[in-house]
Amino acid sequence: MRVSKQRLTLIFGIAIGLATGYLLFKVAPAELLETHSKRSSIEFWGDHYITDNTRFYFPYNYIPGGLVLRERIRVDRRGGVEGADGTVTLDAFDWHMKPLWSFHEPGEKGTMYGLSDRLYKVTKTGCCDAPGKYTYFSLVNGKKLYWSNHDESLIEVELPVPRYHSTGNFYYGSLTRYVLVATSIGLNGNTVVIQYGSDKELIRTANIETYRDNFVPDDGVTIIYNGKQLSNTPGRAIETSRAEGIDKNSKSTSDFVISLRFKDGTELKIPVENDDINAKGVKVPSKFKVAIN
Repeated sequence: MRVSKQRLTLIFGIAIGLATGYLLFKVAPAELLETHSKRSSIEFWGDHYITDNTRFYFPYNYIPGGLVLRERIRVDRRGGVEGADGTVTLDAFDWHMKPLWSFHEPGEKGTMYGLSDRLYKVTKTGCCDAPGKYTYFSLVNGKKLYWSNHDESLIEVELPVPRYHSTGNFYYGSLTRYVLVATSIGLNGNTVVIQYGSDKELIRTANIETYRDNFVPDDGVTIIYNGKQLSNTPGRAIETSRAEGIDKNSKSTSDFVISLRFKDGTELKIPVENDDINAKGVKVPSKFKVAIN
């Protein structure tokens, strides 16, 4: 039986279409989700309303197997009532939509954060004399890593580390670390919490107890590398290897110092050596107590 050219063209076109659809869903489902799967709804009961928004991200990430993020933010607001009741849910999948991890956190806003979108920040707006809260999660494993009551207080530090190429050539790569300083206010005094870690884990915390009216202002945190003070603008990223060169005389090229200047003028230096806070290197001023956890 002979098949006409028109029928062959139709069959060939259908085959190409099916193959293309299969590749789109198997190889790049995230692009389809980004384009077609945004969902939003709003419910009203007089002056009471609920917004429920879902969207997908396809971050350019370094995670093997790819990463697709499904974000859902549900916020409940009532007229005449201060603040809102919200929840941020983030579900992670690989490129074949296999579940990786998930978390839920109180808040009204979520966004990817950092130079390379390595973290996800959830914002819980302050209400009724209570401060806001900013929580940072890992996009590698979904763990809750850092927190603060001030926005844009996380410092991202790019540190030089020695590497060897597969060809045997020596070069300096980069190591990304995060520093966040938060203040917990108590009845008898304040506790300043230094959080140090990576995009996968919180490596170490240092709790500094001081008196009631003392704290570290937003511009009171400075990174010192190779003996030089770097920018202390809140919410910044510091690339030490490019900004200040490499201290080849140090035991580790990733060593640096976290300098805290309190409201009363006291300066406290926290050394970071071999990718950890060096408790023995902290000189504690009078009226201060330091605990390394």
